[in-house]
Amino acid sequence: MTTQRQRLEDFRNQVLRDIVELDRQVDEGEIPEATAERLRAEYENSAAEVLEALETLDDGAQRHGGSASKTAHRVVYVASGVAAVLAVGVFLPQFVADRPENGFVSGNEVNQSSSSPAPAPPRDLSTVTDEEMEQVIARNPEVVGMRLALAERYLEQGNYDKAAEHYGVALKQQPDNPKVLAESGRLLLAQGKPTEAAEFAARAQSIAPSSQNAQILHAETLAHRDAEGARKIVRALVRRTDLDPDVRPRAEALLLRLDPGRGGGR
Repeated sequence: MTTQRQRLEDFRNQVLRDIVELDRQVDEGEIPEATAERLRAEYENSAAEVLEALETLDDGAQRHGGSASKTAHRVVYVASGVAAVLAVGVFLPQFVADRPENGFVSGNEVNQSSSSPAPAPPRDLSTVTDEEMEQVIARNPEVVGMRLALAERYLEQGNYDKAAEHYGVALKQQPDNPKVLAESGRLLLAQGKPTEAAEFAARAQSIAPSSQNAQILHAETLAHRDAEGARKIVRALVRRTDLDPDVRPRAEALLLRLDPGRGGGR
């Protein structure tokens, strides 16, 4: 994973935790509902921006080379409410380092007196429930990256109907997004429809030939009819130092199945 992607994903995880944490703070009387609504809107806008930046990295790097990197940085700073920082070249790690302990990612948390009890530790994003993610998506239906994250959860749980619901919406919103196509094809493959999945992989690769999601889906659909072709693709993937952490486990598992004697391909 690139350093830039790691920064963006850390920022995304923190802002999503902050969104969910607001409900707890309201329930426990730490902040008033009116203040929570203002903060929630700001955090959800930040989440939308950083997810857009991640999509820019995926798609822009494949289509336009280095321009995606610059766009991603710009979006992060706008989302954080610190666009002026760009003028002096301060990058995200320095911004995050200045965040108060247990503070919110936007820096707009309500001030607490020294006599106030210490805030609860921020929630691990893995503990955010599907229902909470659904609520965030319902308030931000146009944010495709957030929808894909939840659809992937459902896919991994084997809840194919719910996954299909969200992938279907994403396809209507962005029919030419290679990641949307590849992830939808992954669902089809899980449902036992390799021919349809292969068509989605081909469409994704025609738009973005270097898409890692499309490549791994292509290899997965090839495995049962062209093991050597699939093996060639997946070996190239696992050797990549910038392989997406969501793609690597799939690539390594497929390579182990195709070539159990060599495993990780090294």
